[in-house]
Amino acid sequence: MPPTPAPLPEKDHPGEQITGCVIMCLFCDEDETTTTLDHGVCLDCKEAIARAEAAGLTGYVPDTFLARPRPPVEVAARMAGLLPAPRSRR
Repeated sequence: MPPTPAPLPEKDHPGEQITGCVIMCLFCDEDETTTTLDHGVCLDCKEAIARAEAAGLTGYVPDTFLARPRPPVEVAARMAGLLPAPRSRR
């Protein structure tokens, strides 16, 4: 049997509408009205991150999380290195 349809929204209350937004720092939640943001991070946090990276305190960060572009990858060569060698049929 098909599922029961969802109830229709009531017509007697006004719909919600987004009229504005405020962007906040990813780390300290300072909003864009009180500080300058650069790619979602305030300048104070950006400096703290740079100091931590220089001191080697960030630990291992996967390439997918790095904020800088990665070098291009030759997909066919990468896959050939990951896949097992083909077995011969007898």
